[in-house]
Amino acid sequence: LVYGGGIVLGLLLVIQIFYPSDRVVPFTKIETVSVGGWLKKDASWELDRQYEVKKVQLFFGDSKTPYREIVPADIGLKTDNLPRVESAGYSWWMRLIPTSLFWAHMTLPSTPPSYHADSKRVAQYTSKELGESCDVAPKNASFVAKEGKLTLVESEKGGTCKREDVDKQLLAVKPTLSQSTIARVRMQ
Repeated sequence: LVYGGGIVLGLLLVIQIFYPSDRVVPFTKIETVSVGGWLKKDASWELDRQYEVKKVQLFFGDSKTPYREIVPADIGLKTDNLPRVESAGYSWWMRLIPTSLFWAHMTLPSTPPSYHADSKRVAQYTSKELGESCDVAPKNASFVAKEGKLTLVESEKGGTCKREDVDKQLLAVKPTLSQSTIARVRMQ
């Protein structure tokens, strides 16, 4: 029994020592994406792809419904997850600890992706969507039929904003996959 346990332990250490360095530690989850055992470049690509389709909700004032839902590419927002995935590596000292292959993912640092914003693209987007005036028209209350019932859609105040505030909020956006991404602009 002791010899059998020693053989299993020795085999596990050999597997851990020779675990590929270009792969993410098994059982790793980055935000909402399970990437355990993936090639690091594939994990980075998948995370980048999910950030590309993660919409940014633009709100004005205290509105409860977004004025626009923006695809990050429209405002020149890009994320780079490669440094983040690289930090999910399996260190050499950790490989020497028996069974660490099964729990090493719990010791990994939680780092955000790198964000790259393009101020020119943000300015183009706000010009196209809001014009030069940055006036947001009020919305009247209305009824919408849902599942055979009428539902009240509340009115929303309009107002005027500063384009600089819109640009500033959109440039400051840092999306995450696990939560809604919101940019809220003050109204006058």
